[in-house]
This record gives sequence, C-alpha cells and structure tokens, in this order.
Amino acid sequence: ASPVNGGAAPAYQWKVNGTNVGTSAATYAFVPVNNDVITCVLTSNAAPCATGSPATSNAVTMTVNPNLPVSVTVASSANPVCSGSSVTFTASPVNGGASPVYQWKVNGSNVGTNASTYAYVPVNNDVVTCVLTSNATPCATGNPATSNSITMVISSSLPVSITIAASANPVCAGTSVTFTASPTNGGASPVYQWKVNGTNVGSGAATYAYVPVNNEVITCELTSSETCGTGSPATSNALTMTVNPILPVSVTIAASATTVCAGTSVTFTASPVNGGSTPAYQWKVNGTNVGTSAATYAYIPVNSDVITCVLTSNAAPCATGSPATSNALTMMVNPILPVSVTIAASSTTVCAGTSVTYTASPTNEGSSPSYQWKVNGTNVGTSAVTYSYVPANSDVVTCVLTSNITPCATGNPATSNTLTMTVNPILPVSVTVASSSNPVCAGTSVTFTASPVNGGAAPAYQWKVNG
Repeated sequence: ASPVNGGAAPAYQWKVNGTNVGTSAATYAFVPVNNDVITCVLTSNAAPCATGSPATSNAVTMTVNPNLPVSVTVASSANPVCSGSSVTFTASPVNGGASPVYQWKVNGSNVGTNASTYAYVPVNNDVVTCVLTSNATPCATGNPATSNSITMVISSSLPVSITIAASANPVCAGTSVTFTASPTNGGASPVYQWKVNGTNVGSGAATYAYVPVNNEVITCELTSSETCGTGSPATSNALTMTVNPILPVSVTIAASATTVCAGTSVTFTASPVNGGSTPAYQWKVNGTNVGTSAATYAYIPVNSDVITCVLTSNAAPCATGSPATSNALTMMVNPILPVSVTIAASSTTVCAGTSVTYTASPTNEGSSPSYQWKVNGTNVGTSAVTYSYVPANSDVVTCVLTSNITPCATGNPATSNTLTMTVNPILPVSVTVASSSNPVCAGTSVTFTASPVNGGAAPAYQWKVNG
C-alpha cells in the first residue's frame, strides 16, 4: 500500500474479495487464485485536519495462469524385435507448446532430427530416450523434460516346432485319451489347432481329449506368438491310434448229465468267451472251491449240489468282466432202486393132480411191472403177479420180474427164488374087517380085526355097531 496523509502510524486492513485478511501492515502476501480482487482500507492518524479517512484503495484483480508441467513419453512400434528389424519410436508430449523441440538419444548420445518420431535398427540392450524442450507459455514447469527409457530386446530367429504325445496308445475301445503338445518357441500365447484325420478339432489349447477309434491319425498345428519365430505355423508328429476292441469275458458250463443216479460220476465242461491263451478255471460245488484249473471237472454229485465255475481270463488287451462266474447247474441225483422179486406157493408139497397158486412179491417193480413165470426154465403163464397150475413132482418154478420204475432201477430184470415142487402120488385108503368066528353062540365074545390099505403109520379106527 502507498498511503497519502496516513500519519505517523497508519492502520491497514487488507481485503480479498471483500473479506478481511492479513495484519495491519503496509504489505500483504498470499497465493491468489484467478480473479481474486484485492483492496486495502487505510485509517490515518495524521492530525489535524485529515479528511477521507478511512480511505479505500484501488482494486487489483489477479490473473492466475495454471502451471504447465512439461513431460514426454516414448513408445516403440515393437519390443522385443527380431535382429535387423527397424523400429519406430514415437514421442507423446504433454505441454510441449506450439513448436516443441525433440532431442532423441540412443545410449545417451544424440541422434535423429527434431521430430516427434525416430526410426532406426536397434541392437540388443540399446536404451532409447527423448528430451522435450517446450515453448508453452506462460508457466511451463519441468522444462526441458526427459522421457521414459526403452531398453530394446533384440531376439535372434527362433525356429518353431511342436511334438505331441498321447496319455495312452494303444487303448481299449471307448477310452478317452488326452493328447499333450510340447511346443518349442511357441511364445507367451501360442495357438494350437488339433486335427483328427486332417479335420480341425479341439479348442486351441495345449491339450485335447477325446475317445478315438482305431487307426485315427492325430496331429497338432502350432502358431507361435514369438516375434522372431520361424516355421510358424508348425505341424507336429502324427500319432496313429491303435484302439483294441472290448473283450467281454464270460463262461458257461454244461454237464454230461444233470439228472443221474446216485454214485454216477458227472463231467462238467466250461465254455469260455475271451478266456485268453491260458485261462484259469475255479470250479465250485455249493460255493466251495474244488478241482484244478482245468476246463473240465468230474466228480460224483449228491442231490441238489450246485456247480459253478469262475473264469479268470488272460485275454489282452481290453478284457472286461474278469473274473467271470458261469451259470449254475443244480444236480438231481436219484437214489438207486434195486429191483427184486420173491415167490411163494400156496403149497410146495401137494398130491398129484392138485392145482397150486404161485404169488410174486416184487420190490421196486414200477407202475406196470411184467412177470414171466417159468416151469423148469420154460416160459409159462401170462404177465400177472400170480400163476396157477397142477405141478408134477420135482417141477422147478421161478419168476422173472421186468420193472418199469425210473430212474435208477438196478438188477432189472430180476429173477426170483426157486420153488421145487414135491408132488405125492394118490394113495387109495380102504379097510376090511374079519371076525374071529361067525356065526357064534349067544354070549360068545367075538374079535373083529381090521386090515387097512394105505392106513399110514398111525391110522385111526372108529368101530361102529349098528352104525
């Protein structure tokens, strides 16, 4: 403030935009913003006769220009680059003014002309910068400004190649196989194109999984992201898949007979499917291991035995369902039925001319047995359980029984015991009596004597007088 008639100790009141600021001093310092209005009110102590106190100064309106920080960034058209490649560097100025000046530097040495771009063929580890001198007014700061630095990476040629491998080959039908690519110089973001029999498949990843069929050919084409990759896209080795068919393992068994008589040996035979060159057989009777590892097993079963066989295959590759259990055979074992017959006669000692009835007593004869009677070895009679005739002395009578019982009849036909007939001749019995005298005198005792014919050893006599 420059006072007029302020007196010996004038008082100053500074104002910014009408607001009191500062202290009562002839100077006031602050950092204004654009369009701030600064005034000062003077209170004079001049005496006597001071007029117009307090007095307000003229107004000062501030023009505050913004600071213009000067900077520059540079970018390369490519980095890293292949050996011998030209690279263009571009400067991007901030607050460079209407006619900025660019000084390019390589490894600290000035290069190029005063332009916002610079192109040259770098070598490995070259450091490129740019110094910007701005003519921006007013208020440019940080001038001249130095850019960021770019260190060049120069790569030699990188031959691109690829090999692929399968998680398994050969495989069984229906098996998913994962193929994995191993790239050389694939870069940070290689692209893989898998092919099956020349047809594109997959999703551009380093692995591909699918279920192949026999003789399919798998390849992979690699497109490298390396700047200096050569031979890209590169095609891998070809993998020809060997896909073997699934070999379901099974076994069925059959018996020489499933219904047999007690004591009969039965042979069981296994018929394998996909058993391989040396299949192993485990026979089981009622769930218990028996036999040796052979395709046949023979033994004498009992009724209701259950026979199975477990087949362990060595078919390779791709056998499934091994070990496999066969069908079950349940044995019906019938008891032995011995056939026999005995005969009896109504009498074995008879008188000549007497008819004798012979009766057969069969065992296990069946529902409709047949009887063949024989007298002295000659067939007689009809097929009946009894036979009657008038025998002669010493006749020999037998009977042959043919049974129809099933199953398991033994001793059929069966011949009975032998009956030898005793036939006695007819003995006419008679008796004559004689008296010791006749006639006799009254009162005389008379002795009567009987003379028997065929009376036997102890004949019985019954004498009768007048009946």
